[in-house]
Amino acid sequence: MSNEFVNVPAFRVRQRKHTAILMKLTANDLARISYVAARGYSTDKTAVQRLLTKSRITGVREFAEAGGDFPASIVLNWVNLEHPIKVKGAKARIPLIPGSAQLLDGQHRVEGLKEAMKTSKWVQQVELPVAVYEGLSTQDCADIFLSINTEQKPVSKDLVYDLFEIASEYVRDDDALAARKVVDELNINIDSPYKAMVRYPGPDAPKGGMSLSTMVTVLKPLLAINGAFDQVGVSGQMREDRISIILNWFKVIRAAYGTQWTTKDNVFRYASGFWGAIEFLSTTMLPHCNIANSFEMSTMQAAMKGLKDSLIWQRDVSGLQGRKAAYAIAAVLGEVFRTNLKKRAKIKV
Repeated sequence: MSNEFVNVPAFRVRQRKHTAILMKLTANDLARISYVAARGYSTDKTAVQRLLTKSRITGVREFAEAGGDFPASIVLNWVNLEHPIKVKGAKARIPLIPGSAQLLDGQHRVEGLKEAMKTSKWVQQVELPVAVYEGLSTQDCADIFLSINTEQKPVSKDLVYDLFEIASEYVRDDDALAARKVVDELNINIDSPYKAMVRYPGPDAPKGGMSLSTMVTVLKPLLAINGAFDQVGVSGQMREDRISIILNWFKVIRAAYGTQWTTKDNVFRYASGFWGAIEFLSTTMLPHCNIANSFEMSTMQAAMKGLKDSLIWQRDVSGLQGRKAAYAIAAVLGEVFRTNLKKRAKIKV
């Protein structure tokens, strides 16, 4: 067994029930001593973790290789009682023995860093904040895991999407940022059916309307690489065209409602209606306009002439939630849709 160890700056933090040692470890040393015990899969009696997710590991690897920061502490339970951590003054002596520390929080970060170290050797020396508990019981492990994953709630999506606008490139979600810019235009464009209807974080959010996070989440798949816009040749470089097409579509719907657009029972002034309209735009209207070689409002309006006689109201989707309500609304739009396009030249097969 290895007799290697490392001395690192450290100090003890005593709380009501437990004491932890706060320290810094390099990614290489952390990966060397830690392990994951997944509940229901590991024979470790203190197992509390979930199974690892490959996509999250890949995301962390890419984030680490881009030089991303890891400010939150990795949380460990030191289980190697034969080789304990020794704290003296402001230093801790850490035995570098594999399998000495069970990961209570941060398993995907550690696994992602391991992957990054394979191709980017410099990642080995990245320093990480670590909180180490010693010899915790099964109940203690469960208590700490739950306190991290239930009591310490994640930040709201509204704030996350709002911050993407000012965040560095390696941190942000570019698809979400593209969707955020469309939402901004829908909110400020003088001719937009959703003018001043977006709820941004802060005290001045309008009553009613839709949250920033809801609209961004709905728009992201439409704007993503290989999404519906890409499939009809309206690429990400054509940002203004994309915004104009989305505006045209909602203006067609608003025109059908006329003076009833602002009524509280108008389903398109709710998240389910917005989602249903974007679903129909993605699956039906964009391909139709592509065949017509026109994404103008008049082209869309010609295909939806019957909408004014089949208006959809909030009461029509009462009792349906989320995706089910959105798909029901998209289905009604599909029933109204009529194409008057002439057939193309004979298709060669």
